[in-house]
Amino acid sequence: MTPQDPKLTSAEREEKKRLAESEKRSELLAGAIRAIRKHGPEASMTEIAREAGFSKPVFYDYFGDKSGLAAALTDRLLGNLEMTFDVLLDGTHSARDAVHSAIDIFVSFALKEPQLYRFLVRGATSPNVVATLPSLMPPIAEVIVRYLEEQLSEAGRETDSAETMAVAILGMVFSTTEWWLSVRHYVPDNYVEHLTDLVCSGLVGAGISSAS
Repeated sequence: MTPQDPKLTSAEREEKKRLAESEKRSELLAGAIRAIRKHGPEASMTEIAREAGFSKPVFYDYFGDKSGLAAALTDRLLGNLEMTFDVLLDGTHSARDAVHSAIDIFVSFALKEPQLYRFLVRGATSPNVVATLPSLMPPIAEVIVRYLEEQLSEAGRETDSAETMAVAILGMVFSTTEWWLSVRHYVPDNYVEHLTDLVCSGLVGAGISSAS
């Protein structure tokens, strides 16, 4: 056991411990990222732990299980996307431009980091895409829900459909991108435009005219 520094107050010792835990957690996540890039989305916890230089029990202590690790990686890897979405959906862009840019940013991440993307979407618990979507959706979905509520309100429509619409949009983008990467191993040149057209046709039907 590491002796406590008598010069530190209780609060300072707690802060030091918290920082050490945070640094270790970052090391574990960095190792997991390396392992997934190397072994693909089906990387086992044994492979992930070996790449990170820690034992499997350490990973289980920090993340619970593989789905918990996927959730932690989601926070780390998609956090910047969430902030970018927040800026895009701030009301200064037309709905169509915002949708196109948001989809483009997300798909660009998937193309740049296909192994990590596939692990986050489906590799953590099951080959079934739907099974792992909830761990990915909440942070980004909340941003989109707020945006859709504002757009629907401005159009004089009820806002209770915003959450359903947000989850449907994200589910379509996640699952369609996963299909292209897994089955075709590429995405078509006009892929983002096709998704944008499909999403925006639904938004126009819901009364959001700036999506046209």
